[in-house]
Amino acid sequence: MRPHSPDYITVTARMALLKAKAMCTCQLHPEIFILCPDNDAQQRAYTIAKNTLVYHDKIFLLESLSEAVKYELSLANVECAQCAGNKMG
Repeated sequence: MRPHSPDYITVTARMALLKAKAMCTCQLHPEIFILCPDNDAQQRAYTIAKNTLVYHDKIFLLESLSEAVKYELSLANVECAQCAGNKMG
């Protein structure tokens, strides 16, 4: 993955969010991210993401990565939509 690619930024954002425990994956649907409503964890995710870029000397990507972290958080729900749908049906 090239450092400028959207995939690099998305993967780095997701890894920071998972490492900070700001979100997790559904046990039954690993492609679904579940939000852990913990503001401290979300702040830790931004710090982890920033430190990852600094470590890899890619600080110029910080704004893109910050936006990616916000976007990934906006996509996550407090529960797995597929599991919740199965409960109703």
